[in-house]
Amino acid sequence: MVRKVQFEWELPESLFGVVVQDETKVCEEVKHAAVLDWVRLKKNFLAKRG
Repeated sequence: MVRKVQFEWELPESLFGVVVQDETKVCEEVKHAAVLDWVRLKKNFLAKRG
């Protein structure tokens, strides 16, 4: 089952053009980064527990 999570990312106008050349590509990269960060945090949590 897939659940949808929505969030907003606010960037200053001057940074927006540097970071976002293709909005679709950025959306996919943010999704991947969120999953990788979750995995990293989960591994750290489990390592600390023993």
